[in-house]
Amino acid sequence: MPAQLEIRYIQDPGLAFVQINDDHWSKEPRDINKRDLSIGSKAGIFLPPAAYLPVEYRVVGPVFELHDMMAARGNSMIFSKKVRRIIEEMEPLPHHFLPVRLHVQDHVLDDWYHFKFANFLDDAIVFEQSELHHSHHPRTREVDGYSAGHAPKIAWRSDVIAGHHIWADRKLASLVTISDTLLQRFRKENIGRFKVVPGTTVSLQ
Repeated sequence: MPAQLEIRYIQDPGLAFVQINDDHWSKEPRDINKRDLSIGSKAGIFLPPAAYLPVEYRVVGPVFELHDMMAARGNSMIFSKKVRRIIEEMEPLPHHFLPVRLHVQDHVLDDWYHFKFANFLDDAIVFEQSELHHSHHPRTREVDGYSAGHAPKIAWRSDVIAGHHIWADRKLASLVTISDTLLQRFRKENIGRFKVVPGTTVSLQ
């Protein structure tokens, strides 16, 4: 059974990541349509130039316990090398793991990664059986995707998600979902501090 991967809602209170090097996100080419980019368009996924890597964060707050999965800014995710290894072993489509350097008090920690998601599926969601709404383009008001509240119930097409272990529907790119197989692997290797919201699968064949 597929499940939404939730990290940001279980972050340790007071734990925050403050970027201390140049903001690589501001280096995106100006002619890229940001909205298309955000839903994984065929135009490609923006990756910062090597000169802006690794991304450096100072970890601030009263709590300094780090976990294998953590939320940084916005919806961005920072993964440990263990999580990277598991995903690369299981997921057939290559994702992007941008190197991250964490400054924790007087220590500098490498082997952390900014997870740049890459597996966007078309027509994977059964809209009529999911807790979703249509979203509209701010100018044309045409339907251009889906929107959802926190932890919606999602029905997935079994034929579309077959063989995938971590994905998002192109029309709801912010909702990252993992397979039951990947979830069990995370649990077996004691990857903690995350929660999942179970979904369902539907066969339309």
